[in-house]
Formats: sequence, C-alpha cells, structure tokens
Amino acid sequence: MQIEADIVEMMEKSLRYADVIVISSSAHHQFAVQYRTAKIHHRLASLYHNALRNDVRSILCLFTLTCMKECRFHCIPSA
Repeated sequence: MQIEADIVEMMEKSLRYADVIVISSSAHHQFAVQYRTAKIHHRLASLYHNALRNDVRSILCLFTLTCMKECRFHCIPSA
C-alpha cells in the first residue's frame, strides 16, 4: 500500500515540523499547533487500526476457508 505509506510519511513530517513550531511560538499559537498534532495522531491511529482490522479479517477469512476445505475433506464419508 504505497498510498498509505506516503500518507504516514507526510503526517510524520508534519508532526516533526509541529514540534519545532511549538518550541518557538506564542501560547495562543501553541494551542492551535497542539490541536493539529492531536488530530494527526488521531488520524494515524485510525489508519493503523483500519489496516490492522482489514489484515485480521483477510487472515480470518483465509483461515476459515482453509478449515472448511479441510473439514469437507475429512468429513466426507467413504463410499
């Protein structure tokens, strides 16, 4: 997933840039930057959670199909 990797890279760059801004800015500006960094962290967490959930679903689906094939193979009575 090249698109996801690009998005993660851009968000991480934004977080590094935001850290530099927070150090050298006023209190009002710091609040806005902290809010933006919180949103970026939330979006990254959502992206990672969605990717993990989809991976687990595909693995479970593959496992279920494999188990069903094995059950059919072992449960068919010999004629």
